[in-house]
Order: sequence, then structure tokens, then C-alpha cells
Amino acid sequence: MQFAEKSQRAASQIAVLSSTPAILGVVSNLTEGIVLAADVSIWIGMLLAEAQQIFEAFSTAIESVGQQAKAANPDAAELRSHFLSCQQQFQRQILSLDPSELGTESAQEIQRCQTEMNRLMRLLGTDISFLQTARQSTTRQQRQAQICQRIEQLQSFCQGMLALTSGSA
Repeated sequence: MQFAEKSQRAASQIAVLSSTPAILGVVSNLTEGIVLAADVSIWIGMLLAEAQQIFEAFSTAIESVGQQAKAANPDAAELRSHFLSCQQQFQRQILSLDPSELGTESAQEIQRCQTEMNRLMRLLGTDISFLQTARQSTTRQQRQAQICQRIEQLQSFCQGMLALTSGSA
């Protein structure tokens, strides 16, 4: 039964029950429960919308790192600087999200995605460090390819997280 149908049904039951003075206290508690449930539903919707904004912003930020990594001869120090900015954003916003607060059936899946994205971010940081120290052009190209692959994987996880949070609203 949908929330709206439950609310209408409860409202009609309240109208019938409210004619009995002894039941007024119960009716009052029931009405407060419905309002509380509606408030929680609105709050969860706001959290989901905020989570979507966070994933969209991170996706855009990591995409800019990817574009820089795809350049013919990227400046490794500048790439590292942009990555560190993305990493801070990731840690502050994405890792701090508590999937259980989002009120979705997909909370475990969201947590798995957070864990995998965290692993990819650590590996990406290592790859960028190796790119900085690479001396031969073939090694640099291999590191660039690995960096681009990890960024694509992170983008895929962002899209998955967007789908999970939008499908749950």
C-alpha cells in the first residue's frame, strides 16, 4: 500500500474514531505519527537529493582529472594537485555519507560502492605517484592508461550511485 493510500485510510479512521471522547488521545498520537512519518519521508528525500548532488559534483571533478590525464604529456605535479583536491572532496562528502540515513533498500549496495570507490581512489593516488617518478615514455604511457582506466571505473561507480539514490526516492 502506498504512503498516500495509508494516509487517506488513517485519516478516514481518525474521523470515525474521533467521535468517541475516550479515543481522542489515541487519535492524537496516531495523527502525530502520520505527520512524523511524512516529515521523515521529506527528510529522506532531501538526503537523497543531496547525495545525488554530491555524486554529480564528484563525477564532474574526477572527469576533469581524467581529461588532464588523457593529455599527450600531462604535468604530473598538476595532475597530483587536482587529484588531491578530488580526494579531499571524496573523503569529506562521499565517505561521510551514511547509507542507512538514506532510508533506502539499497543501503548495503551503496556502502559496497563507497568501499570500492575508496579502494580505487587509493590506487589512483598510487598510479599518479608512479607517473610522477616514471622516467621512460613507455612507462609513462602505461601509467596514463592505468589512471584513465581507474577514472572510468570511478565514473561508472558514480553513475551507479546516482541510479541507486534516484531509484530509491
